[in-house]
Amino acid sequence: MRTHTKRTTRRLKIHALSSALALVLVGTAAAANEPAGRPGVIHARADALQVLQRTGNSGPFHHALALAQSLPAPAARAPTLRKILSLADSGSGSLREALATAADGDVIDLQGLAGRITLSSPLTTSADVTIKGSGRDLLTLDGGGKGRVITSAGSLSLTDISLTNGRATPSGGSTVGGCLYTAGNLNLQNATISGCSVGDAETEMAYGGAVAVGGTAYIKYSTISNSSATAFRVAAGAGIIAGQNLMFLQGTISGNHVNQVLAPDGTLPAAAPYFLAIGGGVTMMQPDSMAYLIQSDVSGNTVSANGGYYTHVVDGSPVTDFAYGKAYGGGTASGFAGILGTTVANNTAQANGDAFGGGLFLAAVPPTPRAGRAAPSSLTGAWLGREVTGPPTYSMAKYSEIAGNSATTTSTYAYGGGIHAKHPLTIAGSAIHDNHVISEVDSGYTVGGGGILSSYGELQVLASTISGNVAQAQTGSAMAWGGGIAMYYAVPLTLIDSTVSANQILTSYGSSGGGIAASTVQLSNSTIAFNSAPSNAGGVMLYGSAAGARVIQSTIISNNTSIADPSAADLVVYDSGASVDGDHNITITSNGVTWTVPPLTDDPLLQALAFNGGPTKTHALGVGSPAIDAGSNPLPVDFDQRGYARTVGANPDVGAFEVDNDRIFTDGFDARLGGP
Repeated sequence: MRTHTKRTTRRLKIHALSSALALVLVGTAAAANEPAGRPGVIHARADALQVLQRTGNSGPFHHALALAQSLPAPAARAPTLRKILSLADSGSGSLREALATAADGDVIDLQGLAGRITLSSPLTTSADVTIKGSGRDLLTLDGGGKGRVITSAGSLSLTDISLTNGRATPSGGSTVGGCLYTAGNLNLQNATISGCSVGDAETEMAYGGAVAVGGTAYIKYSTISNSSATAFRVAAGAGIIAGQNLMFLQGTISGNHVNQVLAPDGTLPAAAPYFLAIGGGVTMMQPDSMAYLIQSDVSGNTVSANGGYYTHVVDGSPVTDFAYGKAYGGGTASGFAGILGTTVANNTAQANGDAFGGGLFLAAVPPTPRAGRAAPSSLTGAWLGREVTGPPTYSMAKYSEIAGNSATTTSTYAYGGGIHAKHPLTIAGSAIHDNHVISEVDSGYTVGGGGILSSYGELQVLASTISGNVAQAQTGSAMAWGGGIAMYYAVPLTLIDSTVSANQILTSYGSSGGGIAASTVQLSNSTIAFNSAPSNAGGVMLYGSAAGARVIQSTIISNNTSIADPSAADLVVYDSGASVDGDHNITITSNGVTWTVPPLTDDPLLQALAFNGGPTKTHALGVGSPAIDAGSNPLPVDFDQRGYARTVGANPDVGAFEVDNDRIFTDGFDARLGGP
């Protein structure tokens, strides 16, 4: 893969970052261009940049602002305005002529045009230019299926326009950018790019079905949809692929498809190859790159990997073998991600080999991922293989919804139906629900993390709900673990003011941890209930003889279901020599647990999961619940999961919900993530 990575880098001609991201610090667009706040996603009714600035001291979002501030100022040159009045494909006064003769800084004005420019070949420019259209519903550049729409050797700014029907299909080798390719940076606003494709069954490597950017992409108020990337070896980024960082603000990435297909006869690659499908909506090429998805929708994107045959020499003779394909990131595959007020929904990763991250695959591995276990020298053997040494060092999803995504394998491993993270990840004020991770293998492999699988770095879940997620394996000796959350090896899990509810493991063979499967935990002021597993530990499974600290405080672990062993439905510790520290808990059934302070075992009288105020669903406490005034506030925190006062009465309540009988709330007028 090192050879391939170098070739890709040369092809993309990655430039130094320019002024594209500096727009983060500039004023917002005119009021007439500001879209209304979208229902169904929790966010302030304000421009996304203002939200970003308000959260600028929070992890990845702080890095975004620091990055923007460090960029060089644009060149001080008065732009030349070139007015285009013709819809002709070529000739005097055409867009093609203006681009071919443009100089750096020129502004090409199409604002007087309405209609469609159908191209006979790609538009090309070697200059850093700005193209202004008359509106994405008024003016379309149509590739006519004959080639890419726009090819830029520099940086490009493109506003108020649509691009469609671009098609980049070499007879072999690799290709990039179905509708748009720019070697430098991209500033795209108020645009639609759709119906584009790159590669085909005879293409070895295909990147960027709709858009390929060598540098940084800044995309605002735009839609990237219904595009594809197809290749027989590596296909990536059906919507967008970027060489550096991506800022995607208040837009939509939907219905894009990455397809890694079987190679045609006569084109079998030599030596042991890799067959990969990466990033149905978004792929970031660099291991330390960031995808910032702000107040946006990433939905209905797919990656599909079918593997392939290859030739190699054994004892002096050529031999043909088969290798499984691997699918990463049905919605987004990036080094890191900063996700704010965004919905990532109904994306899929499907493979006959490994399938990781149905919604999000976060691939970067920090230099010191966890004590006692070194970072691997190669992450996948083919992609994002080096360690990350600079900022950022973790990802964040805040006020967001990760829902209905799936990762499915027919032969090996499937991890992370909603999210698979290989570095520290923080989930805050968000809902991770109804995601699935599925293995159709009948023996020998495992499936884990219906909602989230985390490895090589701590997972923090703050004021969030993990619900309705499923880890499913076939019968036989296949195993499933962590219907809601699965933690790999001794990676620590911190759960504060959060709810883990109605997650499931669906398999008949020795599978545990319907809600959570982890080793090292700190669970505080949280509720883990109504989860299920076929073996035991329908609620929480704690495993591993070298697990380290296990702290559970003021937390409800109750009303979970274990089919094989109802007496161990709520909490199971497989290392009986390790104690669980903490106090003020309610846990009805447990097994192998040595408590420093035994919990209450009475039914906490939890009400159905519902919007009880605040942005995410919670379990309210019924009248007379033993959890009322029986908890503690060890950290301490000021609020319960909903954002209401943590302590009402003599003491805090146990769990994520604090009873406040003076507060009235009903159904839909509270800010919330939406959905039934």
